[in-house]
Amino acid sequence: MLRVGHIADAHLGKRQYNLEERERDVYDAFREAVALLGERGIDVLLLSGDIFDSSLPPIRALKVFRDAVSPLLDKGVRVFAISGDHDTPKRRDVPPIRLFDTMGVRYLWSGEACARVDDVEVCGLQNFPASRRGELVEYLSQLREREGYGILMLHQGLKPYFPYGEISVESLPRGFTYYAMGHIHKYIRKTYGGAPLVYPGSLEVIDVTEVEDAISGRKGPVLAVLGGEEVRVEKLTLRSIRPQVVVKGVTGGYRELLEAIEGELEKVASEKKPIVHVYVDELPSRRDEEALLGALGDRVLKLRFLRVPRRGEGGAVAEGLEDVDIHGILREMLGEGGVYELANDLLEVLGKRGDVEEGYSLVKHYYGKVLRSAGEAG
Repeated sequence: MLRVGHIADAHLGKRQYNLEERERDVYDAFREAVALLGERGIDVLLLSGDIFDSSLPPIRALKVFRDAVSPLLDKGVRVFAISGDHDTPKRRDVPPIRLFDTMGVRYLWSGEACARVDDVEVCGLQNFPASRRGELVEYLSQLREREGYGILMLHQGLKPYFPYGEISVESLPRGFTYYAMGHIHKYIRKTYGGAPLVYPGSLEVIDVTEVEDAISGRKGPVLAVLGGEEVRVEKLTLRSIRPQVVVKGVTGGYRELLEAIEGELEKVASEKKPIVHVYVDELPSRRDEEALLGALGDRVLKLRFLRVPRRGEGGAVAEGLEDVDIHGILREMLGEGGVYELANDLLEVLGKRGDVEEGYSLVKHYYGKVLRSAGEAG
């Protein structure tokens, strides 16, 4: 029997809404996830990409990783990692996870894809953007069927589980015992070639599309037990996740909104102040928004209003776009590099989710890096 812990998309260092509390939440979730797996007596820990939110994470994020993982390594747990789209450097450099080579964290990538743990072979590849789809498929074709048990680690969106995935699930080599995926932030468990294919999902809520998973207690790592006739997969739940509250279907002004929000807050039992997402047909006036914040006081960490488009809004623009290669058009216009990647990210958060705050954060983060790079070059 081999007991395997599986974590992906921890995004250490992420400061959602530019709030220090949210950065600490991300650290809390990672510490708890690693400790929880340690308590379950794992033999192997798989880190399937985006463990850090960027390729240049804050020092605090690096320290949190070291302090959380060191006790497992001291107990003889073997740790394998790949880099995701966030923590893979855009220039010729090494990902931050390589800082922990000397501790015993084994990094897998296209240059050194496989390693052994007793009679189990663990293989992994770093994230490949859609523009390098052909290279990814070629590397995957070189990973032949395993003799005995085998684990494959990838940080990719797979079609049909993710409509904008880089490759189809059929591109994966068969014969592995467990497919340890990362990149999709929701918990997904499928079967491929008779073996479990699992996305554990992000540990904390990274964007608004994950709120329902947090509410239903589906945020946490995965424990897989290899051996015997089948692999046993168990989804673990974290207790440190900050509460997320969703308010929908409210008509009216300040009083109706306040009553609906307070009704939902009464259901929350946590030491952490919740984040409240209010879906409305029309955004409240600045006066009403400030009045609501004043009335709620320190009972919430963040109050967000998201406008729900009315039926028919944007229909003429959206009609027929499903057959247009928008990513290809952007690549042709902007070329490869940071601006193209920023445009793709904005297409996701603004075009599909309408999250203006997250879009602003992406632009601010990108141009912050540009200014830092210019300063270093000067």
